[in-house]
Amino acid sequence: MASTTERTLDLDVPADAAFDATCRALASLGWALVDPDRFAGIVAARNPAAAEDEVALYVQPVTATSSTVVVRAEATRAATRHLDQIEVAVRQQAAIPVEALPPPPAAPKPGQPAGWYTDPAGRHEHRWWDGHRWTDAVSTAGVTATDPAGP
Repeated sequence: MASTTERTLDLDVPADAAFDATCRALASLGWALVDPDRFAGIVAARNPAAAEDEVALYVQPVTATSSTVVVRAEATRAATRHLDQIEVAVRQQAAIPVEALPPPPAAPKPGQPAGWYTDPAGRHEHRWWDGHRWTDAVSTAGVTATDPAGP
């Protein structure tokens, strides 16, 4: 991102919950996630409606033992007009109790029907199993994307 604007918001939730809420929030606004990285706490996204709109959100605990996280947003100059909307969506998604979210699907067994299962490559939470092989369709925090399944 050449020219960026930065904004920070505090959430009183664990880092994993904040990461998932951030992914769900961007998806709910129609943004396409670009390689979300749970380990690093980075969620990058593009607005399909405007190619120049890009954001990167960094989800990090305030301290190593804190349940409060900071979500720092960087946005291209064109995307800064969306930061208020993104912040509201992240706060709304973070307020949803974990037990209210659908459980992740189980891993496929031989002969298992098509569906979402844990990504065997470990790059995303889930990958689509078409009943015979893994496909390029992936999902992280309920947000779908494509990522080559590999050989």
